[in-house]
Amino acid sequence: MVLRYTVDEHVATVVLDRPEVKNALNRELYARLEDAFREAHRDPDVRCVIVTGEGTAFCSGDDVREIMLAPDAETPATRPRDPNPRPTPAAMAVLECDKPVIAAVNGAAVGWGMELALFCDVRIASDRARFGELFIKRGLISDIGGLWRLPQLVGPSRAAELLFTGEIIDALEAERIGLVSRVVPHDTLMAAARELAAKIAANPPIAMRFMKQGLRLATGGRPTAARCVRDELARVPVHDGGPSRRCAELRREAAAGVQGTLTLGVVGDGGAEVAMAVRAYLERELTEPIALCGPDGRLNRAAVGWSRHPRHRCNLPASLARKKKWNYWAITSEDFLFSTTVADMDLFQLGGAYLFDRRTHLHLDKTVVCPAGTIVMPEGVAGDIVIAHPKMRVALEDDGAGTRIRVEAADFAGAPLEADIVVDRPAGHQTLNVVIPWSDAQFQFTSKQNTLPATGYVRFGDQRWDFAPPSFGCLDYGRGVWPEETAWIWGAASGVQGPHTVGLNLGAKWTDGTGMNENGICIDGRLTKISEDLSVEYDATQRMRPWRIRTAASARIDLRFEPEFERISESGTPERYMNVHQMFGTYAGRISTGDGPLEVRGLFGWIEDQEARW
Repeated sequence: MVLRYTVDEHVATVVLDRPEVKNALNRELYARLEDAFREAHRDPDVRCVIVTGEGTAFCSGDDVREIMLAPDAETPATRPRDPNPRPTPAAMAVLECDKPVIAAVNGAAVGWGMELALFCDVRIASDRARFGELFIKRGLISDIGGLWRLPQLVGPSRAAELLFTGEIIDALEAERIGLVSRVVPHDTLMAAARELAAKIAANPPIAMRFMKQGLRLATGGRPTAARCVRDELARVPVHDGGPSRRCAELRREAAAGVQGTLTLGVVGDGGAEVAMAVRAYLERELTEPIALCGPDGRLNRAAVGWSRHPRHRCNLPASLARKKKWNYWAITSEDFLFSTTVADMDLFQLGGAYLFDRRTHLHLDKTVVCPAGTIVMPEGVAGDIVIAHPKMRVALEDDGAGTRIRVEAADFAGAPLEADIVVDRPAGHQTLNVVIPWSDAQFQFTSKQNTLPATGYVRFGDQRWDFAPPSFGCLDYGRGVWPEETAWIWGAASGVQGPHTVGLNLGAKWTDGTGMNENGICIDGRLTKISEDLSVEYDATQRMRPWRIRTAASARIDLRFEPEFERISESGTPERYMNVHQMFGTYAGRISTGDGPLEVRGLFGWIEDQEARW
């Protein structure tokens, strides 16, 4: 055992337990440390965390025998040797834990041991503690603790001195410069830490979570953080233990006040991507019909918001440049997926379809292009669209209560293809409809509709695939004016999980900085809007590796996506292009709504990484 994890009286205690090597971190300890903080983050019974070391040291950094001498081994401790550092998974687990974390520094905290202390919210030091950023002495770059947290605590000049020299300082000097909040006699360290943790744990947990988030954002240097947190606190329920009058006041202030959008950080290195932004929103829910554009053809600011049913009339004037309009349908069963698209890309229009069989990995794809103006795209979700190209016909007939999808092609990858599918839209079924406002001149309305019951068939040559219950349709309806260059991540899934029908809609990158997003969970036809951004971790050089998708400021979504197949669609020229990497696979993990957490296992869907210059 290299780490001990216990919970008592709402306080989790994490003890690094390798005293024979002064709690140096090997691969196993890095992994267990990450697991411990992920568990504390998920556990509603935990309200505060203490981390300390067994024996005479807090943590002496990396175990050089196992990590520093094995540069080719895959390990969460591996650090870049270039000036673009990325945080380790263990660092992210500590930073993303939404419970206050106390470092009880009982001895040497050097190298990554000092990083660990820096990641914590409060540092209490024994009079025997020592601190040092030793990376420079080994020709390495600090983790984000030294480069991000240390300057916040001691100032840029003193941080630079510690980083550039690798100097080790004692506990009293650490207290003097503000690195620790107090120094206590060694024998009383854990008692002092537990006393502080008990005081913290006695406070309302939901308000505490937002208090921690606001403190992190504010100390990141953004002066509007307090206003942002005020918006978030307006959603703290009265039963959290806070005074009902103040909760009501906060809600009224949020409704009348301003919205803040703040970023904790976006990190990435080479192929490894971490799309991670911590933002807190107050997203306005719309309940009445509204036009997307004003009389001047620009964004109607009153239309910015989200709704549980389509409310927007997408009245895009013909004079606007770079208009994008599409209806994308994906129909899934447990064994296969069929998709069809009709799109108006302003300069041209297209129809497309593709099929994927999970059992055989058969993948068929066909697209036809028509001149601009060939078809008219409806201003609302309901309405018929037909693209009749000599090589393929795609028809979407939508009366508001459902959609009939028909595709016919005499030669679809070498054989005839015919599809006839009916997607029902049950009365009262809630969907995710949102306006993303990049600016008054560039904006997008999207309607994401999942877990819609579907029946029908696809025939290719002498093969036939039947969609029978439980099969589901997912619509991506989009109308807007896009920037010339953009990138996005979109994940979705529909399926049965135990007694529930579960739908996911997950988005990142393209909504960053707008104060709105497309994240939502649909369970049994009822939508839960997720008003925070996602952290999406994946390897852009090997997208078939597992992906990790989590809410960046809470534990509402924590999913792992296991790819089974990569669909690649790359087209265009260096001046105008669209590159899509769409992964088919399964989601597993935990999601949470107002009714509590729900475990997800083997939920079939997709996630795509796309970039375009159009």
